[in-house]
This record gives sequence, C-alpha cells and structure tokens, in this order.
Amino acid sequence: MIKYSALFILFFLSIANAKFYEVTSIDEIMSFATPNSIFLFDLDRTIIADSSSFTSLTAEPVESQTAQRIAELQAKGIHVLALSRRKSNEVERTISQLKSLGIDFTKSSPKTDVTDFGPAVTYKDGILFASRQSKGPILATFLEKINLKPSNIILLDDQWFNIESVGESMAIAKLSYDGFYYRAEDVHANTFSAFRPIQEVLEKDMVIEPHTNVILTCAALFNE
Repeated sequence: MIKYSALFILFFLSIANAKFYEVTSIDEIMSFATPNSIFLFDLDRTIIADSSSFTSLTAEPVESQTAQRIAELQAKGIHVLALSRRKSNEVERTISQLKSLGIDFTKSSPKTDVTDFGPAVTYKDGILFASRQSKGPILATFLEKINLKPSNIILLDDQWFNIESVGESMAIAKLSYDGFYYRAEDVHANTFSAFRPIQEVLEKDMVIEPHTNVILTCAALFNE
C-alpha cells in the first residue's frame, strides 16, 4: 500500500534541481567536492558532539576525522563554512569550541565586508549564525548580498527541517543543491533507524525532479 504526505509532496514539487541523501559519515560527502561548489556544515550534532558541554569552551567531535575532512576540502580551494542556528551571543564560545577541534572556517570561507544579513544574524570567521531562525532564507540572503553564485550547494545537517528549508530557498534562487541528512550521532547512540524516503533516494540513485516525475518519486518513497 502506498502512503505519502501531501505536504511532503508539495515541498518536493518546489525543488527544481536538488538531491537528498541520508548519510552516517562525513566521508560519504567528500566525492561531491567540485570547483565553485560551496560546502555548509551544521555545528551541533554534526561537527560538535552531543557529549560536549553546552557552555564549555572546548568540544568533542561527532567523528574523529571531521577536522581532517574539512581541511581537505579547504585545501582544494572550495568555499567551506558553517551554517548554524546558534545565537549571535554564542559567537566567541563557538569559535573557541571549533578551535579546540582543530577547525578554522576562515581558511576558505567567503570574505565580505557586508555585515547586515538580517535581524540577529551574524557572520564571523566563516560561521553564519542564524539565531534560531530558518536557515534557508538566511543562506539565500547571505549569498545574494555577497554576490556569490556557486555551481552547487552542499549541506551536511542532522536536522531534516534544515535540509528542507535550505532546499526550498535554493530552489527559489535557482541553485543546484545536495542536502545530506546526517545520522552519525544516532548511530553512536544506537538509536539509528533509516529515514525511509531519504534512504531509498540514496539506494536507487533517484533525483527529485519537478512536476510529474516528483509525484511518482514521492509516492514510491512511501511504500509501507
């Protein structure tokens, strides 16, 4: 029996050039590095582990190789930055935590003199602080204001609603997008259960296409 959410389908109908994946390791995204692409990393439960104290100036990584993989992307000259829903008053603590992990987003993040990206939004040291706001519109504003038009947007994030939000905004901006739903913390906590729609997209190498194809694709993802 086929079951699917109308809202889920309506969302995918708006996506023009996007792919969605479920991954359990940062290693799975490395092959997506191409010239003029931009890599975006969430922080909490993506780079910084749940086991880290929220108020500490140091942190533990979700995966031991994360800092090295980010450095490898930076060495290729690819734009790499963090996109977090942390608040602007958490800037210095965040920078300190990343430094303790050996991560420095200033190495290949976009440079700009622009400071106004919306209410309570801060961009510092290659980290875009969305202050609990939706990531998609803030990223779109950021890219527009610094006049950056990457060939592809790659987001690694442990929250599906962030993957959705950025996908919707990149569709409006007519930018190619790969959204990676990152489940490493769930694996470490032994709470992992494959998110069926994304897992089947990955296994069948499906591309979410607009209009009629998307209806067939979405329906296929919701087999009971």
